[in-house]
Amino acid sequence: MHYAAWRWLLSCLLCLLFWLGYLPSGQLTAFAQSLPMTDETSVYDIIPDWSQFSFDDFGAIGTSGSAPSLGRSWKAGQSVSGVLKLEDLAGSLSPQDFSLSQIGQLSEVDLTQISASSFPLIADQKVSTLVEVVPRLGEFSLNEVAPLKTLFLNQGLPEQALGTPLSELLDQFTDFGGSSLSTLPKDQLSRINIAEIPNIDIPQLQAFEGFESQTIAQIPGLSQVPLSSFPNPIATIGSIIARIDVVYGPAENNRTDTISGSDVVGFDASCPDGGMLTNPPDALVTPAKCAYIELDDLENQGKKMQSSFEGKQWISGKYHAVRGGHGALAATPGMNYLPGFEPTGRHPFGPFFKQVIWEPDESTDQVSSALFFRFCDPSAGCTPYNQFSVPFLTYPVNSLIFVGALNEFGGAAPSASFGSGGASVSGGSPAIARSNPPCIQGVGGSNLGEAIAAVESQGSGNYQAIGNPTCDGAGLCGVAIGRYQTMSYKESVQAIVGRNPGGAAWLDSLNKGARPTPDEILRYYPQAAQEEVFKIEIADLTAQATAQADPTTGQPFTGDRLIERVAQMWYGGPGVPVDSGGTDNNGVLTVYEYGVKARQIYEGSSKGIKPVNCTTSKTTAQGNGKASGTLINPVSGASLTSDFGARESPCAGCSSFHQGIDFGVGDGTPVGAADGGRVVYTGNVSGYGNTIFIDHGNGMMTQYSHLEQFNVNVGDSVSQGQNIALSGHSGLGSGPHLHFGVLTGTVNGDIYSGDYDDPEKYLKL
Repeated sequence: MHYAAWRWLLSCLLCLLFWLGYLPSGQLTAFAQSLPMTDETSVYDIIPDWSQFSFDDFGAIGTSGSAPSLGRSWKAGQSVSGVLKLEDLAGSLSPQDFSLSQIGQLSEVDLTQISASSFPLIADQKVSTLVEVVPRLGEFSLNEVAPLKTLFLNQGLPEQALGTPLSELLDQFTDFGGSSLSTLPKDQLSRINIAEIPNIDIPQLQAFEGFESQTIAQIPGLSQVPLSSFPNPIATIGSIIARIDVVYGPAENNRTDTISGSDVVGFDASCPDGGMLTNPPDALVTPAKCAYIELDDLENQGKKMQSSFEGKQWISGKYHAVRGGHGALAATPGMNYLPGFEPTGRHPFGPFFKQVIWEPDESTDQVSSALFFRFCDPSAGCTPYNQFSVPFLTYPVNSLIFVGALNEFGGAAPSASFGSGGASVSGGSPAIARSNPPCIQGVGGSNLGEAIAAVESQGSGNYQAIGNPTCDGAGLCGVAIGRYQTMSYKESVQAIVGRNPGGAAWLDSLNKGARPTPDEILRYYPQAAQEEVFKIEIADLTAQATAQADPTTGQPFTGDRLIERVAQMWYGGPGVPVDSGGTDNNGVLTVYEYGVKARQIYEGSSKGIKPVNCTTSKTTAQGNGKASGTLINPVSGASLTSDFGARESPCAGCSSFHQGIDFGVGDGTPVGAADGGRVVYTGNVSGYGNTIFIDHGNGMMTQYSHLEQFNVNVGDSVSQGQNIALSGHSGLGSGPHLHFGVLTGTVNGDIYSGDYDDPEKYLKL
């Protein structure tokens, strides 16, 4: 059946189920709003609308607890944002990539109303650190920075120095550089506004010393940011929706056809195998109870219409535990679980939390669920998901439940991003993926795209970012969409998005005032399309900028000034005056400031901002892009060293379920495309290192990981056997090799869609 027709039928079925009362009732409505299933939105209560959900919307923590070895404790009724620290989320939501400006825009928190006493991260910064990480702060005198002037005078330092630039002042008064605003009396500190520090809103949070130990609640506005707008946004992974057929209580045992487990043992963990709870006391000698929900396909026709999914079991984590955690923290005890164990469950929304089926109640034919959280440390890995929990959705029998992604072994695909710091897990589909934008010729051969993306959208949704409606001087109106915030009315956007079924109509609705959803952006304007548009637009602007004269020199724009000018034109349009003081509708940055900010990020001149490492294409010839339907060995003649499926973990942090196969090759071995197609991703994936994804059409995609060098860019067409990269040992692994994966059931070049399958089924070796 055609995909659109299938979606239409599913939408009708959902509406009928809702009318008959088979969907979860109004208790879910406040939490889970709508999910678009057709071109017209159908409202049903299965998946939370993460664009409307922030940390402030989580329920209260259920029970008090502590993790003494980590110096953590919490109380029943406390908020999640008051317990989780930025370091806990570095490998999932990545809040450290936010700037205060981005948080302010997403939360509507007014930075001019935040006192230093309510923002310990800023108050505790040494003056020398502020001068180092805040752009151009060292050029201001104390007379221009009221908070630091107060601190300077409070230390009895001479007033005649107040007109000296801060960078020079620190050389004269070294003790002043080591002081911080937090040393001021409380009454003075409460009167200091952080917005009085010029450009304090520009650096990323990770630029400030001690950012890791700050809780979400300690960063003003962060707990109000929608979870879909974080740098690595929460998202639905996969597309499987199941119906709860039967609820079974804790008298059950010996369940083997499961879809629950952990990212360590896989998501087909049998019960009672795995672990035992420590409470009640006899649990160590009594087999674990296997309360569970049995799932069914949506058709509810029993054996008449059975599929491979029918009868799968999601085991209750209240009664069954499995191994979890990574690195040195993997043995951390938590709640009622043995050290190193966590409740069995799934990750349909990524690694931020774990969804656990809690109490199946046969008397009421309902089952409750909960969200479990973990703690992480940059150098020691992550605890199991066993530290604390909050209540989630309660489902009656026959209601629908979002399962996410399955593979033929009954497991969930998204495990590549699990773990953080030094304990990422190799294997699985990349739940968090960032593309490597094109290298811009004429701008020093370097990657201006990464810098523009950092200014435009990486703190507010990345490829799913949604900007404000805008009209230009010619009367064209639309919405800024995607990683580079391109206007929906631009000709290049119209041409490329128009290739997708329904794309032209979608753009027309945006240009008439409709508001897009993040899912719609990835459907009609996926990553590859955004990169293609960016290449077209930025190449044109670069050509125009190099033909202009820099008014400060009277010569053509070159070097840093060329970078600034191209960024200015991206922001204000090709005709925007050089170094203009004008702003956009948000009024956050002037044209001049935008150019400077993009250039600073491009250069990596501020602490905490990584320099842009541009991977230029080593081959310029385009292939034919035609898929033969048969895959060839990407490293001809190389032998297999690791098969697909369950295995012993080959290294610390590596997966125990291999979502691909490995070829034993040394560094620098040429890697060929297994079949013709189109490059849809080049970049780093947690655990996998440097990775390329190629879309071959008909729902098939191939993955090439642990690479040393890319020889293609996003959007390139390649032929079967064409050199696309050099092998290496980036990411996690026991040595140099090529990891090769095959995804089936993918949609529109989206690397988040589809399931991993055994490559040997398709390879012609």
